[in-house]
Amino acid sequence: PQIRWVEGSWGPILLSEDVSAERICFQSGGFAPLLEGPGLGISVLPDRLAAHAEEVVTLAPPTP
Repeated sequence: PQIRWVEGSWGPILLSEDVSAERICFQSGGFAPLLEGPGLGISVLPDRLAAHAEEVVTLAPPTP
């Protein structure tokens, strides 16, 4: 069969847990709802993100 499009929004199918408060899912035809928050448009859950990090590096401006 010919494939017309492939979606990459598998959410709970591939992820053990999501790191954002909002569920982001593409809909039919590959369209997604507009994310209305600032920046990326989502709220990252820092505790969940930290649980999946291999290393955490804190960046600071250089001292004069």
